[in-house]
Amino acid sequence: MLPSPDQGSPPQSLPSPHTFGLPSPNEQKRSIPSRRYSIPSVGGFHSVESVKKNCHVIPGLEYFAYAMDILGNHTGAYSIENVYTNIFAGLYHGQLGRPLESFAFIHKASHKLQVIMRQSLDMMKHIKCNNELIQDTKYNQLSLAFWTCLQLESDLIAEMQLPPSGLLSYEDDMPHPNMSLLEGFDQPTLDSYPGQLYLRTHLNTIHRMFYAPEAPMKSSEDMFRNVGIIADAVSGMHWVAPNFAFSEDDPPADDILAARLRAKYWGAQVITYRPFIRQILLFSHSIKDHALSGSFSSVSSEFRRGIAAPMIQPEANTCVDIDPHIVDLAKKGIKALIESTRAFHGLGDKRPIIINIFGTAHAQWGNLLVLSAAFRDPVLHMYVDEQLLRTLFHKTIQFLRQSAAGTSALRTDMHILQGLQRDIFQYDSRNN
Repeated sequence: MLPSPDQGSPPQSLPSPHTFGLPSPNEQKRSIPSRRYSIPSVGGFHSVESVKKNCHVIPGLEYFAYAMDILGNHTGAYSIENVYTNIFAGLYHGQLGRPLESFAFIHKASHKLQVIMRQSLDMMKHIKCNNELIQDTKYNQLSLAFWTCLQLESDLIAEMQLPPSGLLSYEDDMPHPNMSLLEGFDQPTLDSYPGQLYLRTHLNTIHRMFYAPEAPMKSSEDMFRNVGIIADAVSGMHWVAPNFAFSEDDPPADDILAARLRAKYWGAQVITYRPFIRQILLFSHSIKDHALSGSFSSVSSEFRRGIAAPMIQPEANTCVDIDPHIVDLAKKGIKALIESTRAFHGLGDKRPIIINIFGTAHAQWGNLLVLSAAFRDPVLHMYVDEQLLRTLFHKTIQFLRQSAAGTSALRTDMHILQGLQRDIFQYDSRNN
């Protein structure tokens, strides 16, 4: 994973390619036909000068452009190495905060992987059904590539309306990789990866169960028809290695692997409890509208039919009429929003090395919008500490400033938060 452009060394301190006996891409461009790949500058201007400037500012961009030339000659190649290369290209774009380009490469990797693994599907399904561990390196490579692509694609689709590759349809037939067969990774990395897979599967279950009325119900998901049960499926910490287990009251982690796990955990809890915050916010708004217009609109459920979840009853007319259980679930949702927003705050002020920087930053922006609404709500106000909310605004705006290019949607997110910050706290956002 590459560091932030902000963390890169200035050009004069970078080692010369000749230090490693490697030619610079510039030395070879005269002899090799090039479809030179470029990443637009911060202002979106596509001049040669701006691209050269980016090559000096963004670590590895010159080599990446050269690699894209080579990859362009392998469009019709279907090999596991080609899948890996497209994954790496997607990850690089993700570090630059370019989600659409990142998705294009992850989508391409997922498509190629589906072609490759067709002849191995029966064996993979057999291993999964018999609860066996993969013993063959070939199948382990396929499993690792599958779950990597599925995680990366799902994380991007969660923040943007993009068409899936179809990889999700194989989720139930694909065993997890056997981590003991992998070489070159330290133990914490090996321990954290299965937890990431469990949470990704859990998140996919939540989306199918709660928010996808057209998705067929799986027999294995019948037990998850109750909101409390699906939240408890992760809160017990049975899914994570002991060295990564945590209490919900623990402060943010100071280790990137632990922080990523907690961020995904709290993201799952946000999705589970968010509908109850929405119910109360809409109900409070309806009471306000009723006072002004005399009309009162009922609150609808965000869950699909058949899910057991409490609802504010149509006959409720005041905040006192709200079921205390709904308020308690909304309180848990606020806790999840707070912890999700500050999951990476224990890592220091430097921009953390996160796979999907756009998705993470945009999700934190969305969390703060909901927390701001809850802070001004007559029912939920008491569960949002003002000083903590001020800190979350300050930290998130800083994170967006680190991550956003001049024309990025994240820059717009930052300006929205700055305006909201002024509106709530009469705060001069220029001091952030």
